[in-house]
Amino acid sequence: MRGLIKGTSYIKIQASKKSQTKLKNKLRAIVKHRTSNRLGVLISKVNQVLRGWKHYFGGIGYPRAIFFRINGFVVNRFNRWHRRLSQRRSKYLSRGAYEKLRQAGLEYLPTTR
Repeated sequence: MRGLIKGTSYIKIQASKKSQTKLKNKLRAIVKHRTSNRLGVLISKVNQVLRGWKHYFGGIGYPRAIFFRINGFVVNRFNRWHRRLSQRRSKYLSRGAYEKLRQAGLEYLPTTR
C-alpha cells in the first residue's frame, strides 16, 4: 500500500471479510430480534464477543474503519431487538441509542488509538 508521503509505503493489515462475516453472524445469533432475554444479559454476551475480537484484531494494523462499521452493526441489532419488545412504538433507543447502550454497559470497539 502506498503512503501519503511520496516514496513511503506501509503494510495494510486488517480483519478479512470472512472474519467480519463470522463476527456478524455470531452477533446475530446473540441479539436475535425474537429472543426474550433482558438487555443486561444480551449486553454481557455481546461484550464478551467484542472484547475477544478487539484483543485479537486491535493490536496491529488499521482496524478503525472496520471497528466503526461493527459498532454501527451492533447498535442496529439492538434497535431491531428493542422494536420487537412491544406492539407500541418505544422511543427509548430511537434517539441517542449509541449513548444509551453505553450507559447500559455495552463496550464498543475502540475507533481511536
